[in-house]
Amino acid sequence: MRPIELRKIGRRGVALVSIFYLWLRNDRADAVITALAVCLGISACTTAPIHSSTLSLTGESVYVLPTEMCGDYFVAPVLINGHGPYPLLLDTGAGTTIIDTELAGEIGLGRRADLGVGALAVQGARVRKSGMDALSIALGRRIDGILGHPVFRDYLLTYDFDEDRILLSDGRLSTGGTDVIATSQGTRPFVDADVAGQPVSILIDTGLSGGLTLVDVDDLDFSQPVQVTGARMRIDGLHLVESGRLAGTTTLGPMVLDAPIVNKSVSVDLIGQKYLSRYNLTFDQKNALMRFEWIGGDEGTPISTDPLRGTGVVVAPVGDTWQVIRVDPDTEFENGTLEVGDTITVVDGKPVTERSCPVPNKVEEVREWTEYLTTRLQQPVRARIRALVR
Repeated sequence: MRPIELRKIGRRGVALVSIFYLWLRNDRADAVITALAVCLGISACTTAPIHSSTLSLTGESVYVLPTEMCGDYFVAPVLINGHGPYPLLLDTGAGTTIIDTELAGEIGLGRRADLGVGALAVQGARVRKSGMDALSIALGRRIDGILGHPVFRDYLLTYDFDEDRILLSDGRLSTGGTDVIATSQGTRPFVDADVAGQPVSILIDTGLSGGLTLVDVDDLDFSQPVQVTGARMRIDGLHLVESGRLAGTTTLGPMVLDAPIVNKSVSVDLIGQKYLSRYNLTFDQKNALMRFEWIGGDEGTPISTDPLRGTGVVVAPVGDTWQVIRVDPDTEFENGTLEVGDTITVVDGKPVTERSCPVPNKVEEVREWTEYLTTRLQQPVRARIRALVR
């Protein structure tokens, strides 16, 4: 087995082809696409792609895009140059559509493609190619690519987290209230935020199941120090992820986060569905605006964050298995122990290749143990789930 190179996340990253983020949330594999800067330089990230699109509606003012949920992610059946449909994951953090390298070769894909999702037809969309095997294994289902945010630039795009659906409509957002805020010009929606008194430009990333991820954390005060909680897969190798609880609040538009748990980022500040899914989000890309629509409860109430739970066992996808790359010394085991380098084939009674989509954030799953079967041991090993960051 080829050894996995493990690197520690530095203060600054570089422009990436793709980033896959893998860690254990309540020990369900949670694959997250973070900061999909699919370009080799800043100009490619910020220049809007040139394509055309049509949306065939039959008297409807709002179109419900055909999607299904996989954990916290929206997955759409997409025709690519007439082939398919293939399952692509929707991601506001992706400035370009990504297609699996092997699939792209099979259908003769170039740098642009015609895409079809239900009644939406996009001609000449810019595409990139990257392997999707690691993401598919971590999600527990096949994913053939990432549907980039600019695909929907001609319409109002709503992530309706309340009803688990994606809506498209004509028109533009109106300014004047606190629920509509400006986003950056370009292919991805960055917004201004206040993190414990410091101004930060944060990417709204629906491809991230987690919460708040920041690059510069050294100047922030933490009530619980930053520590290793998982690992992140990038094209240049695997990197340890560090998390801690912020001492202070974060404000982003109408959203107020009280002492959130912060992950240390590789290259970009971003916020994911752990907090975004408290709202229905509408994006007006042409006018660089987005709207927050609060879902239930008392609007304006600061959002608290539960402890980050896990076993302390950090894994990475290798072929059709998981490889153990780190074991927290405080992890409690029964029926043996896991060691760095162990190959995991079964988790909680299911082969790694047959696991279903991860548990979504809005479903509370309280479990005490996770059970692993490895190629080294003949019996399952249990690891206790505990609070890694309180």
